[in-house]
Amino acid sequence: MKPVANLADIQAIESQGWPSDLPESTYELIRTGVAINPEAPALSFFMKAEDHREAEAFSYRDLFRRITQTANFFHCLGVGKDDVISFLLPNLPETHFTIWGGQAAGIVAAFNHLLEAQAAIALLKSVRTKVLVTIAPFPGTDLFSRLQSELTNVDCLEHLVLVNLADRVRGPAQPAARKAQEREVERVCGSGGIRGKVSLRISIHERAA
Repeated sequence: MKPVANLADIQAIESQGWPSDLPESTYELIRTGVAINPEAPALSFFMKAEDHREAEAFSYRDLFRRITQTANFFHCLGVGKDDVISFLLPNLPETHFTIWGGQAAGIVAAFNHLLEAQAAIALLKSVRTKVLVTIAPFPGTDLFSRLQSELTNVDCLEHLVLVNLADRVRGPAQPAARKAQEREVERVCGSGGIRGKVSLRISIHERAA
């Protein structure tokens, strides 16, 4: 294949139109990648910079399996092709599962997780969000605490899917991370837990890693 070096090269490629064998969706594109080399590295993740040499790795086979599971999960929530799945997440493996699995089930809307609560809520309402994926309370984060009191105002919201950052902590530190997360839930939400802070009309789902 000739290298793309300048604007003329790009225009020459574009003049040929779309390839006849172009996959119909990103889901099919990733499936094609799996067929070419299922064990090739597709995604890696580490919580802290000093952990980069021991990153959690996902092969194309692993990634596709998790994307498929996520798409099936959204289908089970009643998501159809015209329904919107919004997410407010930092860069996690679950963010990628949500993007590609969500696109296989419905429409995905990505929003900056650092937005002020009122701005985030306005965007969730504007796109008619049916499912929101965000992180559960965890030490050092304030995303859930910023959103919790405003979620009731999103009339279209039916499902809240919470990603637990403790699931991304590996090795001997994981039990301590889970305990810390439980304490943070109690601190942020009180004795009633997350359910006590979210309208009863909104179903809550916790996704394991």
